[in-house]
Amino acid sequence: MPDPRDQLNRIEAAIERAVAHDRLSRRAFMRRAGHGGLMAASVLSLPAILAACGIGPAASPKASSAAPSLPASGTVAPTAAPSPAGVLNFANWPLYIDTDDKDTSKHKTITDYEAATGSKVTYTEDIPDNVSFFGKIQPVLAA
Repeated sequence: MPDPRDQLNRIEAAIERAVAHDRLSRRAFMRRAGHGGLMAASVLSLPAILAACGIGPAASPKASSAAPSLPASGTVAPTAAPSPAGVLNFANWPLYIDTDDKDTSKHKTITDYEAATGSKVTYTEDIPDNVSFFGKIQPVLAA
């Protein structure tokens, strides 16, 4: 049986030869790999590329070999319905959700959601475009 490390070394050498002709950026390398020129080599050497970046393989949890036990009746009771989460603050682009024909301040989707979950929804249309939306949430996401 061939040694997997030997195969990995050959793949790494092939990538090195392909890159040695001209200096490639990561973007150019991925573009070439996507076009099929290095697809097989790049897929097979992903562990080598990740290892070069200092990223080791992740350990996966061991699956239990024991089958889940069932009650004597052979049926399992359904999961209890979760309790309402409180208030859901929902921001959206203007005119992006259904409105009632008679009252445009009412939204059937929101009303149906509140009835189904028991949660209260505070709905606002305060996202005029993607740039202002990102500017508004970026500081929160960066924190």
